[in-house]
Amino acid sequence: MAIPTLPLDGGCRCGALRFRINAPPMLTGACHCTGCQRMTGSAFSLTVTVPGEGFTVTKGEPAIGGLHGEVRHHHCPHCLSWVFTRPPEGPMTFVNVRATMLDDPGWFVPFVESYTSEMLPWAATPATHRYAEFPPMEDYPALIAEYQNRPDPGKACPPERRETMDNQGPTSGLTPHIAIADKRASEAIDFYKKAFGATELTRIPADDGVRLMHAHLTINGASLMMHDEFPEYVSEPSGKPDGVTLHLQVDDADAWFQRAVDAGASVVMPLDDMFWGDRYGQVKDPFGHQWSIGTPIKGDTK
Repeated sequence: MAIPTLPLDGGCRCGALRFRINAPPMLTGACHCTGCQRMTGSAFSLTVTVPGEGFTVTKGEPAIGGLHGEVRHHHCPHCLSWVFTRPPEGPMTFVNVRATMLDDPGWFVPFVESYTSEMLPWAATPATHRYAEFPPMEDYPALIAEYQNRPDPGKACPPERRETMDNQGPTSGLTPHIAIADKRASEAIDFYKKAFGATELTRIPADDGVRLMHAHLTINGASLMMHDEFPEYVSEPSGKPDGVTLHLQVDDADAWFQRAVDAGASVVMPLDDMFWGDRYGQVKDPFGHQWSIGTPIKGDTK
C-alpha cells in the first residue's frame, strides 16, 4: 500500500464536522475496552495519535459526548459520529483521532492494542504490542520511538520528509535509548551535533514546551534515541548514568576525540595505543553519559 502524504483530511459521517492532520502520527492503536465497544458499536475502536499542534478542526463545531468526564470525546452534533478524543492535560499534548474517520484510512494498521482483558474472543488485530489494560505511561516513549522508526508503509509523512523517515531505521539490532536529566534533552542534541557530528531525524516535544518525549539521532552511521526524564510517570527516578559506555568505532580516533573535548566533553581515559590493537580513549558528556572512541592502529594485523 502507498504511504499517505500529509495533510490527512477526514470528517464525520454527514460531513458537518471536518478535520485536518498536519503532523506525522505518533502512534496507532486499537482499544478493546467495553467503553470503546459501546461508543463505536463494534469490537474495538481504532486510533491515530497525533501531536496536538498537528490537528485542526476545519469545519463545524464538535460536541462533547461519551461520559462527559475528564477525557473529552468529541462528536459531530448532527450525526453524532465519534470523531476524536482529547485526553486530560499533561506533559504531552496529543489528539486521538478515530482512524475510520479519515477520508483514506487504507494505510492504517494498529501498532498497539489495549484492554485485551476485555477483548471479544474473535477480535484479533495485527498489532505489534498488546496490553491487558492501557500501556503504562513509562512505556510510551519507547512505543513512540519504535513506531516512528519502523519500516512500515502505514506511516504518514510529509512529501519532503518521506525519504528521510523511510530510511532512518533502526530496523534491527540493538539501539541505545538514553534518558537526559534536568530537562536538557534539547541541549544534549545540540551538544551531540557539535561533539560527534550527529544528524537529527526526529524530535517530539512535550506539552511543557521544554522537555522532549522522544528524539532520534544518527551518529557515525548508527541510531541513538533519547528523551527527557518524566519522573511523574515512573515509580523510581532514573538515577545518575552509570555502568554503560557508548562506543564509537571511527576512522580517526584523534580527530573525533579532540572534537568531543573541544565541544565540552571531559576526558575519562586519554587516548592511547591499546594492547588489543586500537587507539582508544574515553570521554564523558555534560549529561553524565560516557563514550569510548576507537580506531584500529595503522599497520596492526592482529
